[in-house]
Amino acid sequence: MSQMLHNQLMNIAALDIAIHNPARLMIVKALNDLDRIDCVQLSELTELSWGNLSSHLGKLEQSGYIRLTKSWIGKKPNTTVELTDEGRQAYLAWGKAVLSALPSQINLRMLFGISEDEHPKESSQSKLPAEQSAARVLWFLPTNHRWDITIPPIDILNQQV
Repeated sequence: MSQMLHNQLMNIAALDIAIHNPARLMIVKALNDLDRIDCVQLSELTELSWGNLSSHLGKLEQSGYIRLTKSWIGKKPNTTVELTDEGRQAYLAWGKAVLSALPSQINLRMLFGISEDEHPKESSQSKLPAEQSAARVLWFLPTNHRWDITIPPIDILNQQV
């Protein structure tokens, strides 16, 4: 067995189950993008019931990935949720592990949503604009993803399509 495959498998084995659950992943993704959100808005955004949301927030808080701040707005209680630095790092590590687990059969055509029978036009217009391809392909990357370390750079991706 190759060392690279072994390392990829160990990354997958190390997936953080506190984040990997679909409901908690929705919460962490929303918090990563929005920084902080009120529980009512989070419930509406994720379409989780109050019971489910409360349960998942409790598990994320217990892991140290989120911070709950309780306050009053007028006479009504208000709970705000935000991702901690530890939560951001765990989300980034989760993303790296998931990226290493993607099937090797995924190629650029599949990532860009181009079927095998479609052929790019033989002109300078055949390249996908970077912003269009990033929105179509890299939606799963955290918002604080560093583009200077992306492998391969988006220009190379566009040349290969």
